[in-house]
Amino acid sequence: MQTAGSTQLSLLTGARAFWTWWLDELSGLVPEGVRRAFVPGRPKIVLAQVDDGFVIVNEAAKPSRAAKKRGTVVLSRPEALSRLAESARSNGEAGVGIRLPLEMCFTRSIELPAAGRSDLRRILEFDLERATPFKQRDVYSAHLVEGEAAIKGKVRVRHLVTKRSAVDPLVEEVRAAGLDVGFVDCWSDRPSAGMPVNFLEPREGSVEGKGRFLRPAWVLFALALVLTLSAFMLTLSGYEGALARVQAQTAQARKQAAEVRSVVERSDAAVADLARLQDLKLKRIPAIEVLEEVSRILPDTVWLNDLRMEGDTLDMSGLAGSAAGLPTLFERSAILSDASLAAPVTLDQREDKERFSVRARIKNQTASRQVSTGEKQE
Repeated sequence: MQTAGSTQLSLLTGARAFWTWWLDELSGLVPEGVRRAFVPGRPKIVLAQVDDGFVIVNEAAKPSRAAKKRGTVVLSRPEALSRLAESARSNGEAGVGIRLPLEMCFTRSIELPAAGRSDLRRILEFDLERATPFKQRDVYSAHLVEGEAAIKGKVRVRHLVTKRSAVDPLVEEVRAAGLDVGFVDCWSDRPSAGMPVNFLEPREGSVEGKGRFLRPAWVLFALALVLTLSAFMLTLSGYEGALARVQAQTAQARKQAAEVRSVVERSDAAVADLARLQDLKLKRIPAIEVLEEVSRILPDTVWLNDLRMEGDTLDMSGLAGSAAGLPTLFERSAILSDASLAAPVTLDQREDKERFSVRARIKNQTASRQVSTGEKQE
């Protein structure tokens, strides 16, 4: 009967195997040119340490016959670092590799379950402090899968361990020369042939296993992220464009509404003025009727020099034989009322008549009709 821990471990192992397979399938979809463009390769210039000093190895160039006859040039540490920087810059390299002799590495062979092939490095790191006197903080480690073990279901692994105290000073000096250290490996037969390991490998898993899948996976992830961001930006740009168009249409509609409102207000004002004029016309008595009433009331002996109408006020001035009784002539008028002398009566000696000024109030049509109706009833 499986326990909860074993069930969880089996599920985790299955998920890891599926993820590894899926990353491998995705990496196969990426063209080789794209992978080379996004995944940096190993540096071709290598600083290899030998017994008597250091040699510079250019793995990208084939050695000439003269160089073969001359043999390998062993340099001192300062001279090797100086030439390393010159060689890297002349070849357009930003990084270099460091190669140690196998004698500087502790090597052990161990057989591990084949099912844990994807976690060999983690297993070896856990086993390192148990089976050796080394501590993880003091060493760099790497491993090689040498093949199937004699026992079925297991693989034979070579575990390589080197001290940090031997690697870190050399790495710092190379970096001080203005170069990046791309890898640290080791050599067994000759300095120009390094073993396929990297003591600076930052990921868990072997070089031929997990690291091979993760780089294309990160490329695919970056491409997917770029596509997602592009789609988001396009959608956001579309929304912003639609919002700008709606805002422009809203501003245009507001402008048109303001114009319509202004036209309506002017129309309302014109209608109000027209209504007021019409009401005033209906209430006021026409001037011709006022003149006819004045002509009817005043006797023929009265001469008018001036007649002025302002609103409902009528001002009359002229000459009469007797001006004192003129206001009483307007008392029974249906159009005029409240007649009175506006100025003292004076005698015009040249005309031998009295000069007068009379002011009367013009009734509105409603009052005029009421007076006319009353007179008819009487």
